[in-house]
Amino acid sequence: MNPRRCCGQLASLLAIAATFVVSAADTVRISRTIPASLCRYTGRIADKSASKRFDVPWSDGEIASVSLDGGPRRYVKWWKPSDDGKSVRVAMDWVRGGEPPAVLTIESIPATGQTPDGRWSFRTADATTTNAGPNAARIHEWTFDAMRPGNYTVEITGGAWDERTEAVEVELCGQMRPGQLDFTGGRNRSSSKPIGRMRIPGPGRQRLRVQVGESNRNVQGMLTAIVLRPAPEGGVPRPDGSGVLALRVADAALAGASLTVLGWGDAAEVTGWTEEAAQLEWTCRDIAPGHYRIELAVRAGTDASGDLEVRAMGQTLRTPLRPGSDSARVLGEIEVTDPGNRDVTVRPRGARGSWSVSGVKLVRVQP
Repeated sequence: MNPRRCCGQLASLLAIAATFVVSAADTVRISRTIPASLCRYTGRIADKSASKRFDVPWSDGEIASVSLDGGPRRYVKWWKPSDDGKSVRVAMDWVRGGEPPAVLTIESIPATGQTPDGRWSFRTADATTTNAGPNAARIHEWTFDAMRPGNYTVEITGGAWDERTEAVEVELCGQMRPGQLDFTGGRNRSSSKPIGRMRIPGPGRQRLRVQVGESNRNVQGMLTAIVLRPAPEGGVPRPDGSGVLALRVADAALAGASLTVLGWGDAAEVTGWTEEAAQLEWTCRDIAPGHYRIELAVRAGTDASGDLEVRAMGQTLRTPLRPGSDSARVLGEIEVTDPGNRDVTVRPRGARGSWSVSGVKLVRVQP
């Protein structure tokens, strides 16, 4: 047999086999979270997939981000809409110890604006876009009306199609932050990643400007969206020497469009609970195993009603708003079985009227 012909046939067979391997994917079913205005969908990946490729039925338009819980142990490499617009192929990976089960989250972006959890999403389709020259950078600009000051984590969405990254420079309210679009292996593939924190200094009309590419070469990447996620306003909470973890609202991430910090330090309180999806968020470090008593400091006006919910270390406790009260209250106890970093949140559950939150305290009562 002709060796060249044999090699050619072998190459063809390998190419066909590779096509089937790349095309192989499991299906992940997702559902829309409540409220629908969050534009967020979640689905559960129960088992480890040999292909690490998943097809997700999809019909909600442009995507702002796709993520996996448990990062960086598991992460999304890229996503790609199908040609018929009815599904999205998601490529992911994980390191040892980060295998599924996992929760996949997809956030859509029907239009530039803010969602009730305080997240800002900007589509390049809604931007004023100009080119610095025929072979130069592309510039996208948006103006928007902020309701409050706050810190935000900046995420960029898009991809580079050359085998290198593409430069991105974000300017928000006069602050600059550089970043890069990652190589995704195709012009219709996207990924999203955080590039740092920036601050909106106050309420009112603001400006976001993003430059993609460099001045001395052709643009080799495309930006599709910018996402600003509420970030902590202060330091990282850690337990003191006695095991007490005091969570000040002055340090929390304000995950809400109208949430506002009044006062300073330990005396601060958060008002502006106008959205059911709004919440305060802390990521706590170095939490030791043991039993903890949960205390919530809340002030309620005479017109207050409904409940508040504290979620700590994956466990949830609720308490009713007591009209005319102004004190800390004990919600109950939780158990932490493994050491590490843990999230704590406070959010309303049917709460109405005037009320504010001053802080949460986790008191270790039993090792």
